[in-house]
Amino acid sequence: MKSSIIVAVIVIAALAATGAAMNAIMPGGESPTPGGLRAVAADLAWLRANSAWEQRDPARTRTWLNLVVALDPRPAYFWINGARM
Repeated sequence: MKSSIIVAVIVIAALAATGAAMNAIMPGGESPTPGGLRAVAADLAWLRANSAWEQRDPARTRTWLNLVVALDPRPAYFWINGARM
């Protein structure tokens, strides 16, 4: 039990450090989300979109793709492969 708590604390600390580093390197000092985890959220939504596409569910696929692009519209990968789907 104690080891799982230690692992959780380490993960949270690593995420916080990543967020702080992302805030430091954002151009113009703008922060798209608290902690700078917008790209991570978009990646997770992309996985859900891909899963919906594999299950041949066009409504869910489109919904998740719209969320992905709303979260992080910068990567061309999302646009190109979303259009392919």
